[in-house]
Amino acid sequence: MNTSVFNAGIIILAAGSSRRLGQPKQWLSMGSSHLLGHTVQQALVTQWHPVVVVAAPGLDRSLLPTDMLQQVHWVQNDACEEGMASSIRAGLYYLQQQAPHLQAAAVLVCDQPFLSTAVLLQLAQLLQSQPYSMVACSYAGRRGTPAIFCRQHWPALLNLQGDTGARPMLANAGHELGVLSFEQGAADIDTWEDYEKWVKNNAY
Repeated sequence: MNTSVFNAGIIILAAGSSRRLGQPKQWLSMGSSHLLGHTVQQALVTQWHPVVVVAAPGLDRSLLPTDMLQQVHWVQNDACEEGMASSIRAGLYYLQQQAPHLQAAAVLVCDQPFLSTAVLLQLAQLLQSQPYSMVACSYAGRRGTPAIFCRQHWPALLNLQGDTGARPMLANAGHELGVLSFEQGAADIDTWEDYEKWVKNNAY
């Protein structure tokens, strides 16, 4: 199964305000990179195109390495105060316009430090191995990102509102949803305590 030519685009949600952290979490250091750079790199290795970064106005894109920035599509979300749903809509609108041939869209967030290309490819394999129309990860007793949605679910994604993202869709998906266990996905960074714990446990 050749998941490198999987007919999907990627939406990276990077428009969060990081209020609890007090500075943009996207640029928190992760060794030689940072949270957003790590997420973009894992996305690019899949060879799924396009890779869209949805960012808030004012987020300094120049902090991404030039070679990486040249490979992604940067979309500014002027409605980011609404919450995650607005970023999903902005990314999906862009994918529809720029790549109308796509059959699926992967949705990622930029603050899961354990996200890997391997997890994304496992999701694609799961989607292709069974008659599923969407797949998502499970951790901490819930379903969430990264997730992949086939095209028939895009209208529902474009109707999302508020800050819950697609979680209600995943919770009520029934047999259409394939689930991949990814317990490390529960590790995200919302506060300085989260970040300090991450640095301590990972020798950064």
